[in-house]
Amino acid sequence: MATKTKARTKLTLLHLLPQETLYVGVDIGKFRHVAGFLSRTLLTRHEHFEGCPTFVFEQSREGFRSFVERLGEYVPLEQTIVLLEHTGHYHRLLEQYLLDLDITVYRVHVQKRVEGMLKTDKRDALSLANALYTQLELGAQVQDKMQLVRRIEPPTSAAAQLQGVMRHRYELGHMSTQ
Repeated sequence: MATKTKARTKLTLLHLLPQETLYVGVDIGKFRHVAGFLSRTLLTRHEHFEGCPTFVFEQSREGFRSFVERLGEYVPLEQTIVLLEHTGHYHRLLEQYLLDLDITVYRVHVQKRVEGMLKTDKRDALSLANALYTQLELGAQVQDKMQLVRRIEPPTSAAAQLQGVMRHRYELGHMSTQ
């Protein structure tokens, strides 16, 4: 029994795409998120970005942890780039979690859907991954500036402190008007 335990601890994780960058688009939801994965190899294997793999995870710390574990199955985390839609406040927890792990995060405004196209979370996530791939990997330019992906930098300690002070000021103002 002890030899089986020692054998398990010596196993190392083999990444599916060790030499590539993994582009991930996350369709943000209130209770769960859908992530779409895209890379050169995945695109070659599935022939079209809509055939690439997706992953559904909950809006919770455990869900975020399972998402990061899934990312680690494909590539080392340093080779992962994630794109989130700027949808209200639901993206903030995931964004902060990923930034704390030093994962590169980009943000884009909510994308307009083509007329007549049915909305599915899977299609939206893969479309985000495709937008990230085409802008960063292929260098494609976008006509509409609202579709431009922007890199998110973690806030400095001074900015984080000011954020808390501004939030407190807003709460005091709100209480005084009541």
